[in-house]
Amino acid sequence: MITRKILIILTLGLSACTSAPSVIEYDWTGREVSCESELMQSDSSLIGVAGLNMVGTDKAVLYVRGGDYCLNLYRVDGDSLIWQRNLLRRGHGPGEAMSPTVHYMPEFGKLCVFRNNMASTEGIYWQDSVGYPDGVAEMAWDIRRMPDENPVRLILPVDTARFLADAPFGTEEMFGLYTYGKTEAVPIGLDYPEEMARHSFPMAAMALSGFVAKRPGSDTFVYSSQHGHFVRIFDIMDDRAVDIRTVYNEMPRFASDDMNGGIRFLDESQLGFWVFATEKYIYLLDAGMRIGEMRQGRRGERTVNVFDGMGDR
Repeated sequence: MITRKILIILTLGLSACTSAPSVIEYDWTGREVSCESELMQSDSSLIGVAGLNMVGTDKAVLYVRGGDYCLNLYRVDGDSLIWQRNLLRRGHGPGEAMSPTVHYMPEFGKLCVFRNNMASTEGIYWQDSVGYPDGVAEMAWDIRRMPDENPVRLILPVDTARFLADAPFGTEEMFGLYTYGKTEAVPIGLDYPEEMARHSFPMAAMALSGFVAKRPGSDTFVYSSQHGHFVRIFDIMDDRAVDIRTVYNEMPRFASDDMNGGIRFLDESQLGFWVFATEKYIYLLDAGMRIGEMRQGRRGERTVNVFDGMGDR
C-alpha cells in the first residue's frame, strides 16, 4: 500500500458568493487542513483505466480502455476495489459504446450514460440501479436514441428529461438546454464573460471548454474552465440560468493557432479546476501548476477548495 500526502483541503461558506460582487477574493487563512491519500488496490487487472465515477459511498464505475467492456462496477472495500459487474460493452452497435460519459443521479436512483462520438451524443442509456441482484451478469439498459438532425452534444442531466448541452457552435451562449424528444438545444441565458468579448464566439468556446457538475437534489450547477481559473455557479429555473455568480475570474491565456485546431494555450496559463458537487459541498480540485510546468512534466501540489453548498460559513 502506498500512502501519499497530496491534498490540502480549504473550506469556506458558499454564502459568500451569493450576494457579493461578481468576483470573490477569499481569505483562506486558518482554514487549511492537510490530508493524505492511499493508492487503492484492485482484485482484477485494470488495463487502461480511463477514469472513475463514484455512485455512492461504496460503489464506483470505472471507465476501462481495454477489454470487451468499457464500463465496470466495483465495490469500495477499505483501500481496495472489488469487481462486481460488467456494465456496458465496448463497440458501435446497439447497447454498446466507445466513449461513454457517466452521471449518477442519486435523487432519482438512476445511472445515466451518454454514448458520444467525437461531435455529438448518439444515445442516452439509463439504469434504475447499479446494485442489481447477485447472479445477474448484466442488466439491459433503457436506451433513448438522439435525433439525427441538428446533432446535440450533452454535458450532464438536469433531470430525467432535460439535459445541459453544448450551445450551437459560434453562438454567444456557453450552454444550451436539450429536452428529450426535441430537435435542438435552446439557449439558457448564460453568456460568455466580458473578458472574452474581443474574441470570436467559436474561439471563446474552445478557450473556455470545461467541466460542469450538478448538486444532487437541487437546480444548482457549477462550471469550471479546463484552462485558467474561471468558475461560475448558477441555477436553472424555468429553463433559464438565474442567480449567476462568478467565483473565480482568471481567464485562460491563449493565442490563435489555425494549424492546430484554432487556439494554443500559453505556458503561463493556469490549469483549471476539476469540479465535483454533493448535496452539501462543492469541490474544486486545483492541480497547482501552469501549462508550461505541465509540459515539462512537473507534478503540482494538489489542493481542494471546499465550499459549503448549504450557505453556511
